[in-house]
Amino acid sequence: MDGASDPEQDLAGGVRRLPVITLQRVAAPADLFFEAFAATAHEVERRSHAHRVIQVRRRAFWLRYATIEIVRVEPRCLRSRWLTGPLPFVEESLQCVQVSPGESEIHYRAAFEPGDGIWHLLRAPFVPLFLRRDLRRRVIAATRMAEGAFARTLAHASGHPSAIGSRRLSSHGASRRLHVVPSGGADRPGPAYPS
Repeated sequence: MDGASDPEQDLAGGVRRLPVITLQRVAAPADLFFEAFAATAHEVERRSHAHRVIQVRRRAFWLRYATIEIVRVEPRCLRSRWLTGPLPFVEESLQCVQVSPGESEIHYRAAFEPGDGIWHLLRAPFVPLFLRRDLRRRVIAATRMAEGAFARTLAHASGHPSAIGSRRLSSHGASRRLHVVPSGGADRPGPAYPS
C-alpha cells in the first residue's frame, strides 16, 4: 500500500506524519530534476557530495520566512530536515519514480511537530497545506528548469537546428556541460495548483 489514502498519523512525541502524495510528472531524469530542485534554494554549506545545508524562503499567507535545512541527496530521493524555522521539527522527502524513459513522478512525504501550546495546536491543521503549497511552488520551478535543460540536451544530441548555435559555441572552446540556472527563483508565483 502506498499510503496515499492513509489519514494523518500521530507518532510519538506529537510528530505527525502526512500521507504520501504524487505532486506531478516530470519529463526529465531524476538526477537532473534534483539538481534543478536544489537550485531553487540558497546553498549555505556543502558538507559532502550528498549532504548540503540550504536556506529556503517560504511563505504562509502574507508571512514570509526562511528555514535552514540539511538536505541529503540520494540517487532517486531527496530528504530534508529543518534546522531552524517556525516549527520545532519538520522532515520532508521527495522521491522520483520512473514511469517511462525520461519521465518520472514526484512523490512527497512529510512529518512535522506543531509545538506546544494552544496557538501551535490551532495552526496544526493548516501546516500540511502550507508545506505542500511551498513545495509545489519549488517543484514547478525545478520542473521547468529540468525539462528545459533536458529538451536542450536532446536537441543538441539529435542535431536539431535549434542546437546549431550551441554547437558553434562549444566548438570554439565553450563548455559543453549543461548547467541548470534558476529562472527567477521559487518565490515568484507560478500557475495555480489544486490543493
